[in-house]
Amino acid sequence: GALPSTQVTLFGGKGGVGKTSMSSAMAVKTAMEGQKVLIISTDPAHSLGDALGCKLSAKAQPVEGFAGAGELFAMEVDTQAAMQRFQETVREALQQRQNEGLVGQVLKQLPMQDFIDLFDTLPPGSDEIVALTEVLEKVKENFDRIIIDTAPTGHAVRLLSYPDFLERLAERVARLRERFGWLAGSKGGPDQVRSFQFRMIELQELLTDPDRSSFSVVTIPTTLALEETKRLLQQLEEQDIRCG
Repeated sequence: GALPSTQVTLFGGKGGVGKTSMSSAMAVKTAMEGQKVLIISTDPAHSLGDALGCKLSAKAQPVEGFAGAGELFAMEVDTQAAMQRFQETVREALQQRQNEGLVGQVLKQLPMQDFIDLFDTLPPGSDEIVALTEVLEKVKENFDRIIIDTAPTGHAVRLLSYPDFLERLAERVARLRERFGWLAGSKGGPDQVRSFQFRMIELQELLTDPDRSSFSVVTIPTTLALEETKRLLQQLEEQDIRCG
């Protein structure tokens, strides 16, 4: 059938079913047809470089040896590093506030438990979502098509299929900001935490917009795999995520 002509296509499924092969094939095909395409891997095993026959990094770079009507770029995202950067952003915002007059004195007496709980209680796959929030912000204006090869655990996929997961995570960040006062940079600098919160909400809007995003589930013909795929498709459809 026809490929969904949307801007973002996510590929999900269990490990070893051919997600990377399918997503790479789609990336090459759409780039051959003349589009400027970026394929992103959020899989810690990072087999995308092997599939495309080139060495990749955490920055979007042209795929060596590709010759077609369009352009093909690829990147392998380090999701743990993205989560660490997010934590650092919140920590820095807190520390800045702790050095500011009366508010700072109050903050120093408050338990840091709220901050620690924010990260300890996040469900598996949150690091992948945080990484996508970070990456899509940087690349979304530069490509006709973005293809995402998700981690085989399917945690991030499941999170997207849970009711309003991103909205709840953004709300959690907002509560943290309120708990520790306005987490802005000193002297009215940019509020990095609030900015991240808005980008998470934007990511949710993007992924639930059928004109811009679709989800392709890759599976193999075994009873267990098919049953799991059916459940996943049902969950995604319930959350208005278009499946291609």
